[in-house]
Amino acid sequence: MKIRNGFVSNSSSSSFVVAFPRNPKSVEDVQEMVFGDETWFVHPYGDETHYPDGFPTREIAEVLWGNIKSQIPNNRNLIMERLSNVLVGDLKNFETGELDEYGWRIVDWDQYDAASKNYIEEFICENNGAFLYYFQFADDSSNPHECAMEHGDLFRNLPHLISSNH
Repeated sequence: MKIRNGFVSNSSSSSFVVAFPRNPKSVEDVQEMVFGDETWFVHPYGDETHYPDGFPTREIAEVLWGNIKSQIPNNRNLIMERLSNVLVGDLKNFETGELDEYGWRIVDWDQYDAASKNYIEEFICENNGAFLYYFQFADDSSNPHECAMEHGDLFRNLPHLISSNH
Protein backbone atom coordinates (compact mmCIF):
# COMPACT_ATOMS: atom_id res chain seq x y z
CA MET A 1 0.00 0.00 0.00
CA LYS A 2 1.30 3.46 -0.88
CA ILE A 3 0.87 6.19 1.70
CA ARG A 4 1.63 9.80 0.91
CA ASN A 5 2.57 12.21 3.66
CA GLY A 6 2.50 15.95 3.23
CA PHE A 7 0.80 18.15 0.68
CA VAL A 8 -1.34 16.43 -1.92
CA SER A 9 -2.28 18.44 -4.99
CA ASN A 10 -5.26 18.00 -7.24
CA SER A 11 -3.23 18.16 -10.41
CA SER A 12 -3.26 15.53 -13.09
CA SER A 13 -1.51 14.51 -16.24
CA SER A 14 -2.47 12.27 -19.10
CA SER A 15 -0.51 10.49 -21.78
CA PHE A 16 -1.75 10.06 -25.34
CA VAL A 17 -0.72 7.90 -28.25
CA VAL A 18 -2.13 9.31 -31.46
CA ALA A 19 -2.31 7.65 -34.87
CA PHE A 20 -1.72 10.22 -37.61
CA PRO A 21 -2.79 9.08 -41.09
CA ARG A 22 0.46 10.40 -42.57
CA ASN A 23 3.71 11.63 -41.08
CA PRO A 24 3.31 15.33 -40.18
CA LYS A 25 5.85 17.54 -41.94
CA SER A 26 4.87 20.95 -40.51
CA VAL A 27 2.69 22.86 -38.07
CA GLU A 28 0.15 23.25 -40.87
CA ASP A 29 0.05 19.46 -41.38
CA VAL A 30 -0.58 18.90 -37.68
CA GLN A 31 -3.26 21.59 -37.58
CA GLU A 32 -5.09 20.09 -40.56
CA MET A 33 -4.96 16.49 -39.26
CA VAL A 34 -5.94 17.33 -35.68
CA PHE A 35 -8.47 20.10 -36.29
CA GLY A 36 -9.56 20.05 -39.93
CA ASP A 37 -11.16 23.44 -40.62
CA GLU A 38 -11.58 24.40 -36.96
CA THR A 39 -9.81 27.64 -36.04
CA TRP A 40 -10.46 27.62 -32.27
CA PHE A 41 -9.90 24.94 -29.67
CA VAL A 42 -12.34 25.57 -26.85
CA HIS A 43 -10.98 25.30 -23.33
CA PRO A 44 -13.13 22.73 -21.50
CA TYR A 45 -13.07 24.81 -18.31
CA GLY A 46 -13.01 28.22 -19.95
CA ASP A 47 -15.17 31.01 -18.69
CA GLU A 48 -15.56 34.70 -19.42
CA THR A 49 -12.45 35.52 -17.40
CA HIS A 50 -10.09 32.67 -18.28
CA TYR A 51 -9.76 31.73 -21.94
CA PRO A 52 -13.35 32.59 -22.95
CA ASP A 53 -12.75 31.60 -26.57
CA GLY A 54 -10.16 28.91 -25.96
CA PHE A 55 -7.03 28.98 -28.11
CA PRO A 56 -6.33 29.37 -31.80
CA THR A 57 -5.79 25.89 -33.23
CA ARG A 58 -2.52 27.15 -34.74
CA GLU A 59 -1.12 27.65 -31.20
CA ILE A 60 -2.09 24.12 -30.17
CA ALA A 61 -0.66 22.72 -33.42
CA GLU A 62 2.64 24.49 -32.68
CA VAL A 63 2.83 22.80 -29.26
CA LEU A 64 2.07 19.41 -30.83
CA TRP A 65 4.58 19.97 -33.63
CA GLY A 66 7.27 20.75 -31.06
CA ASN A 67 6.60 17.36 -29.46
CA ILE A 68 6.49 15.53 -32.78
CA LYS A 69 9.83 16.95 -33.99
CA SER A 70 11.62 15.45 -30.99
CA GLN A 71 10.32 11.91 -31.59
CA ILE A 72 10.75 8.98 -33.90
CA PRO A 73 7.29 7.79 -35.02
CA ASN A 74 6.02 4.32 -34.10
CA ASN A 75 8.35 3.94 -31.12
CA ARG A 76 6.74 0.80 -29.72
CA ASN A 77 9.05 0.70 -26.68
CA LEU A 78 8.17 4.26 -25.69
CA ILE A 79 4.45 3.59 -26.14
CA MET A 80 4.47 0.39 -24.09
CA GLU A 81 6.61 1.96 -21.37
CA ARG A 82 4.65 5.18 -20.96
CA LEU A 83 1.06 3.96 -21.36
CA SER A 84 0.45 2.11 -18.15
CA ASN A 85 -3.05 3.14 -17.14
CA VAL A 86 -5.14 2.68 -20.26
CA LEU A 87 -8.62 1.92 -19.06
CA VAL A 88 -9.63 -1.42 -20.51
CA GLY A 89 -13.11 -1.65 -19.05
CA ASP A 90 -14.84 -1.67 -15.74
CA LEU A 91 -12.53 -2.59 -12.87
CA LYS A 92 -15.27 -4.92 -11.68
CA ASN A 93 -14.16 -7.24 -14.46
CA PHE A 94 -10.83 -7.64 -12.65
CA GLU A 95 -12.08 -8.07 -9.09
CA THR A 96 -11.09 -11.25 -7.30
CA GLY A 97 -14.31 -11.51 -5.30
CA GLU A 98 -12.42 -10.92 -2.06
CA LEU A 99 -12.40 -7.89 0.23
CA ASP A 100 -9.38 -6.31 1.90
CA GLU A 101 -9.24 -5.35 5.59
CA TYR A 102 -11.04 -2.07 4.82
CA GLY A 103 -13.91 -3.71 2.95
CA TRP A 104 -12.64 -2.69 -0.49
CA ARG A 105 -12.90 -5.21 -3.30
CA ILE A 106 -9.52 -6.61 -4.29
CA VAL A 107 -8.52 -6.08 -7.91
CA ASP A 108 -6.18 -8.46 -9.72
CA TRP A 109 -3.79 -5.78 -10.99
CA ASP A 110 -1.61 -8.28 -12.85
CA GLN A 111 -4.64 -9.35 -14.88
CA TYR A 112 -5.58 -5.69 -15.45
CA ASP A 113 -2.03 -4.79 -16.57
CA ALA A 114 -1.98 -7.74 -18.97
CA ALA A 115 -5.34 -6.66 -20.44
CA SER A 116 -4.07 -3.08 -20.74
CA LYS A 117 -0.91 -4.19 -22.58
CA ASN A 118 -3.00 -6.36 -24.88
CA TYR A 119 -5.31 -3.39 -25.59
CA ILE A 120 -2.32 -1.19 -26.48
CA GLU A 121 -0.88 -3.91 -28.75
CA GLU A 122 -4.24 -4.22 -30.52
CA PHE A 123 -4.34 -0.44 -31.04
CA ILE A 124 -0.85 -0.52 -32.57
CA CYS A 125 -1.83 -3.39 -34.89
CA GLU A 126 -5.14 -1.76 -35.88
CA ASN A 127 -3.25 1.38 -36.85
CA ASN A 128 -0.55 -0.34 -38.85
CA GLY A 129 0.61 2.12 -41.50
CA ALA A 130 -0.26 5.15 -39.37
CA PHE A 131 2.36 7.29 -37.66
CA LEU A 132 2.08 6.92 -33.90
CA TYR A 133 3.29 9.72 -31.63
CA TYR A 134 3.31 10.06 -27.86
CA PHE A 135 2.21 13.17 -25.93
CA GLN A 136 1.84 14.02 -22.25
CA PHE A 137 -0.02 17.03 -20.87
CA ALA A 138 -0.56 18.21 -17.30
CA ASP A 139 -3.11 20.61 -15.91
CA ASP A 140 -0.56 22.15 -13.56
CA SER A 141 1.87 23.10 -16.32
CA SER A 142 3.10 26.65 -16.77
CA ASN A 143 1.87 26.34 -20.36
CA PRO A 144 -1.76 27.56 -20.34
CA HIS A 145 -2.59 25.31 -23.30
CA GLU A 146 -1.83 22.07 -21.47
CA CYS A 147 -4.91 21.91 -19.25
CA ALA A 148 -7.12 22.33 -22.30
CA MET A 149 -5.06 19.81 -24.22
CA GLU A 150 -5.28 17.25 -21.43
CA HIS A 151 -9.01 17.58 -20.76
CA GLY A 152 -10.48 18.98 -23.99
CA ASP A 153 -10.85 15.92 -26.23
CA LEU A 154 -8.01 17.26 -28.35
CA PHE A 155 -7.57 14.18 -30.53
CA ARG A 156 -11.26 13.49 -31.21
CA ASN A 157 -10.62 13.44 -34.97
CA LEU A 158 -7.81 10.85 -34.84
CA PRO A 159 -7.51 7.33 -33.41
CA HIS A 160 -5.85 7.63 -30.02
CA LEU A 161 -5.35 6.09 -26.59
CA ILE A 162 -5.40 7.96 -23.30
CA SER A 163 -3.58 6.91 -20.16
CA SER A 164 -4.46 8.73 -16.95
CA ASN A 165 -1.40 9.48 -14.85
CA HIS A 166 -3.23 11.01 -11.91
